[in-house]
Amino acid sequence: KISCPSPTQTCDIFDLGNPETQALFMDVCMNATKSGYVDGCFLDRAQQLGNVYHMDPATAARYAAGHSSTFPKLQALLAPGPLIANTGFGLIGAPSFPGFYMVEFFTACQDSISQLLQITKKGLGALVHGSRGDESEM
Repeated sequence: KISCPSPTQTCDIFDLGNPETQALFMDVCMNATKSGYVDGCFLDRAQQLGNVYHMDPATAARYAAGHSSTFPKLQALLAPGPLIANTGFGLIGAPSFPGFYMVEFFTACQDSISQLLQITKKGLGALVHGSRGDESEM
């Protein structure tokens, strides 16, 4: 366990910079989609920007490189099924970015509509979650 942005400040993560972990991660996702009942995989905090996990620089670089190489491979294996990511909106459209993006806390406002338009203009799919606020924000 390492320090991460969560209420307990600890979490388990897949270090995709480790080739064995990368293979296991991709295998778990692929096996989940074999039945036909699951059509893709959701990657929470997939494109986390910066070293938010407080790793030493060498580990952080390996971790980032592993993420960048894993997502295009996994998206190709899942095609046409989706690989959905959230976090890292600035990376949308980058070669390593998955084909779908999840918008959290979508509300009836110009910012949310603008974000959705940017996603679709890049030819990406979108999974949209509404706000956790009251109904007036929906």
